[in-house]
Amino acid sequence: MEEPPAEPQPDPKPDPSSGKRVAVAAAIMVAAIFLSRVLGIVRDMVVGYFFGAQVSIVADAYKAAFSLPDLFYFLIAGGALSSAFIPVFTEYITKGDEENAWKVFSVFGTAIALGLTVVIIVGELFTEFFIGLLVPGFPPDKLALTVSLTRIIFPAQICFFVGGLMMSTLYVRNQFLMPALGPVVYNVAIIVGGIIGGVFFGPYQGIYGLAWGVVIGAFVGNVLMQLWAIRRAGVRYRPSLEIRHPGVVKAFKLMLPVILGLSLPQLCVILTRPFASYLEQGSITWLDNANKIMQMPLGIFAQALSVAIFPTLSRLAAENDMRGLRNQFSLGFRSILFLTIPSSVLIIVLAEPITAVLFQRGRWTWGDTEATAMATVFFSIAIFAVSGQAIVNRGFYSMQNSVIPAAVGLGATALYLVMNWFLVRTPLAHNGLALSFSISMILSMFVLLYLLRKRIGGINGAEIAHSVSRVMLAAAVMGLFTWACRTLLDGQLKAYGPHGMSTPLTMLELAVCSIVGLGVYLVWVKLLRVPEAEFVLDLVRRRLKRKS
Repeated sequence: MEEPPAEPQPDPKPDPSSGKRVAVAAAIMVAAIFLSRVLGIVRDMVVGYFFGAQVSIVADAYKAAFSLPDLFYFLIAGGALSSAFIPVFTEYITKGDEENAWKVFSVFGTAIALGLTVVIIVGELFTEFFIGLLVPGFPPDKLALTVSLTRIIFPAQICFFVGGLMMSTLYVRNQFLMPALGPVVYNVAIIVGGIIGGVFFGPYQGIYGLAWGVVIGAFVGNVLMQLWAIRRAGVRYRPSLEIRHPGVVKAFKLMLPVILGLSLPQLCVILTRPFASYLEQGSITWLDNANKIMQMPLGIFAQALSVAIFPTLSRLAAENDMRGLRNQFSLGFRSILFLTIPSSVLIIVLAEPITAVLFQRGRWTWGDTEATAMATVFFSIAIFAVSGQAIVNRGFYSMQNSVIPAAVGLGATALYLVMNWFLVRTPLAHNGLALSFSISMILSMFVLLYLLRKRIGGINGAEIAHSVSRVMLAAAVMGLFTWACRTLLDGQLKAYGPHGMSTPLTMLELAVCSIVGLGVYLVWVKLLRVPEAEFVLDLVRRRLKRKS
């Protein structure tokens, strides 16, 4: 690919058809992912209600049982796979060479599926050894339960890989609904399994209901549903191991750096568990639930927009249209920050009532709520950075440049581990792990943004600065009003009952403060004339008109 000119000419207006495709895809993804995230929170509510955190070993064991499966999911079967595969596949489709496109799909899928099968067999045989490395501070009974649950959950990774590859082809064909519904079915299966286990078998045996729900949900949501969708889309698969095919070689060369660059934010969360395993019982569950709260705006906005915009970025890069690439990236990056900066402020101010409303019931104690809320505050500092990084990374991947994100990601992870070592020994305890995550993510996003700017000859920086400065001012005003509203209602409603138990008044407080905060933010972005406000509101209006 030719290098961009040192002094780029003024960019033309973005292609309206590209913007429309991205907007429609993003709207579909936001709706489906929002439902999935809500069900994900319901899933964690079920875990907290039936299995607790501080009062029982089973919740920590269940969370830790995902350490080994998650490690391989993020390395092989997660978003990194599609980000290595999509640019190569899209290049063939753009050139009209569907025969080679489906050849790459078939060879890539066959080779990785066989490799992953071997990995799963090895993982099943040596589960106890690997889990001992990932949570070395667990006592024997807790470690044994974690190993048992891991052996059930681990084989589901083959479903995530097969489903992820099928979803990638659907994304390229601008079909987003079925891939977005897969996680919905997955979460429903875990919820049903947790309820059955908790009601009929109690906490120590019932926890296995959650594990079997993982396996069933992964198979139905990620395999059966996606298989039905790709057959309707005309996808052609023929088992093949022609790994010397040029497209396959190119995809494999992209894969390792992409894995390191795209998966490291998720891997950092897994890497908290070895440190947290030495801390107070419940620390792993507190951190996991705090991270889930922080991930809500990321999943709804960042994941939806980055997945939706990626095929367009890949097409523009394949056409060597650097001006179009700059415009699409700038619009996506500004829109992400417009949505996630206020989300971060709102979650930080309302962390305690959010945690209480979501988890404060059953075997979950008030101490669990306070510990989770504080970790949520430290995690949420980085919401804008993790969401921005999702867009920036895909800017590199669309140009089939995966080395830079990998190098920056490795540096950020090394910094994260060093900070973990020091901060976990301070009075911050588990909160120090959340803080080190935020610091490393913020630094890596700014480094990546600077390097992408050099790579594509600019990122429309003046537009980004103009937008972000106004968004930050509006979010700051929103935060002050929300904090004042919460302070007033805390004194008037006395929302927390005996022992800090959540009451309907807690929900009322959270709803009122959220509405006040969002209302203030919308008024201020309107007064400050933030351009992304009109873009987002226009998108919402179009969706409502279609429904009407």
